[in-house]
Amino acid sequence: MAGLASGEPNPIGWEILKSISDNFFSCDDSISAKGMRVLGNPIAEDVKVIGGESGSVPMGLLYELMSNSKLDEVKMKLGLDKKF
Repeated sequence: MAGLASGEPNPIGWEILKSISDNFFSCDDSISAKGMRVLGNPIAEDVKVIGGESGSVPMGLLYELMSNSKLDEVKMKLGLDKKF
């Protein structure tokens, strides 16, 4: 993550998030890279987004969840389907 030391959550923020979150993910740097590629290469009329390593993780994770059949159980638990 470009020297951001994002491997550990901020202890102050984590105290809040852990009590109100239903789920969380720890992602490898490859998920961030995937997110940057997806955001930077839009389909059809979508807008191109230039995102950094940290900001691209959610898109990379969503792409991985939706395209990797090994994660179908996680996807179902989160309610992610074709309607999403």
